[in-house]
Amino acid sequence: MRLPLLTLLLVQLLGAATLREYNLFEQPDRLDLMLTFDAPYPGKISKSVGDNGTVLILRGVTYTDGPVQKAVNLPFIESVEITPMKMKDETRITFKSKGKLQINASKTVDNSGLRIRVEPDTPLPDREIRPISSRETAPPESYNFGFAFIKVILILLLLILLLWLLKRWVVKKRESAWLFGEKEKSGGIRLLAQKPIDLKNRVALIAYEERKYLVLLGENNLLLDRIEDDEATFEKLLQKHGKKLGDYLEA
Repeated sequence: MRLPLLTLLLVQLLGAATLREYNLFEQPDRLDLMLTFDAPYPGKISKSVGDNGTVLILRGVTYTDGPVQKAVNLPFIESVEITPMKMKDETRITFKSKGKLQINASKTVDNSGLRIRVEPDTPLPDREIRPISSRETAPPESYNFGFAFIKVILILLLLILLLWLLKRWVVKKRESAWLFGEKEKSGGIRLLAQKPIDLKNRVALIAYEERKYLVLLGENNLLLDRIEDDEATFEKLLQKHGKKLGDYLEA
C-alpha cells in the first residue's frame, strides 16, 4: 500500500489533478464544457488548430474513464472528444469542426472546476443564433384605436348614404306609377314632347295607347291634364296650364 500512497503524494506535489466528470451545455451560439477535478487545477493549457478542428491539451490532468466522444447538435461544431494521454499525465480535448473556433477557458473560485466556452469565429446569422420557437409569439404592435374609430364612422356614413339613395329611388319609382295602373306599366308609353321649367322640374307630353297626358316631372310628379283631342299641340297645353304650373312651383 505504500506505492500508491507515494504515487498520489508525488502527483499532488507535481500539481496534477484527475478529471472526475464533465458536462456539455449547448446554446444556439455557443457550447460550454464544464470540467470538475478532484484537486485544484494548475491551469496549464495548450492549443493547436488542425484541419478537423481545434485541440486543447490539459497538462497535469489525468482521466481514467476515457476516451469518450460526444456528438453535438450545433451548426459550427460536430463533436467533442476527451482522450487521456496516460504516459504524459495529460488530457486532450478535441473539438471537431469545419470552421475556425473561438475558445475561452475560466476556472472556478477554488480552482477545482474549469469552464471551456466554444464559439464560432464568425458570428452566426440571427436565424441560427436564436431560432424562433413555436411557443414564442411576436410582441403585439400598438393598435391605433383612433384611426379604427374613424374607419368605423366612415363605413357607417357610407351605409347610411347608400340606404338613403336606395329609398329615394324606390319612392320615385312608386310615384311614377300613379299615372297608370299596374296593367299599364308594362309598356306602350311614348314621350311626345318636353320642356324644362327650372333646374329641377320639366313638363312632358306623354302618349299612352289612345290618350295623351300632360305631366309635371321633377321633385314631385303632377298630372296636369288628360288630352283626347289629337289636334292639341304641346305649346297650347302649356299656355292653358301656365297659371297652374306657376302656382304649384311657387307653393
